[in-house]
Amino acid sequence: MTDTIRWGILGAGKISAVFVENLLAEGLTVSAVAARSGASAQQFADRFGIPAAHEGYTALVEDPNVDVIYIGTTQNFHRDHALLAIAAGKPVLVEKAFTVNAAEAKEIASAASAGGVFVTEAMWTRFLPSLEVAQRWISEGAIGEVVGLHSDHSQSLDTSPEGRHHNPALGGGALLDLGIYNVFFAHALLGAPKEIVVRGKVTATGVDAEVSMLLVHADGAVSTGRTTMIGPGSNRAVVMGSTGYLEFDPYFFGWTGVSRFDNARPANLVERYEPH
Repeated sequence: MTDTIRWGILGAGKISAVFVENLLAEGLTVSAVAARSGASAQQFADRFGIPAAHEGYTALVEDPNVDVIYIGTTQNFHRDHALLAIAAGKPVLVEKAFTVNAAEAKEIASAASAGGVFVTEAMWTRFLPSLEVAQRWISEGAIGEVVGLHSDHSQSLDTSPEGRHHNPALGGGALLDLGIYNVFFAHALLGAPKEIVVRGKVTATGVDAEVSMLLVHADGAVSTGRTTMIGPGSNRAVVMGSTGYLEFDPYFFGWTGVSRFDNARPANLVERYEPH
């Protein structure tokens, strides 16, 4: 491996393009891209000035000029493509949602552990200052004992039955595409749930259009989340404590502001975090 980390992009779709734009904006190196179609890979490479374009994914993971793999294919392929990269000994960044179910996630984790290969999910919320600020305020006891959390992630996505979001074979549905942020957010601030209750609405194609979830966490705190891909919503989140609460501006899972309120009636704004 050289001193410069050289990225290989597995998948030439929309999200891969966004990721490459950000890599290049930060002065990082993208050495190769692969797609099922050689023409699609070459078109993507030409667009971003990437030196190598591969038809098929095996060539990418075996490329000696690639040090780390980003997987930007649809989530139904994440398991197969992650295992392909792990078998080649290449560290992997897997776009969210990591996999379509727990069994696939465990399979990737086991393979990575056995091979000594680093693998993680591209859940950007984990690394944002807004979440770090909230975690610090909570750990300092700024809102007392955390007792609850609510988040809403609602967007009007492509409603055509032929589109990715409505296709069960491509891992479609609101939960894997949008609700994954609600689940991660609750897990990051309250820990793993010990009880889960979920209700939803299914489309004619058999995927979830809307999901409401209630999670009971280890210390007794309860989180609720709602996600839908067929309509708008507040896209806010609130973390409630015994002596105050935190309010995340929309979109709660993105580069956003956070307000801390006390337990007065009505509550007073005590502190405000603004992203820079």
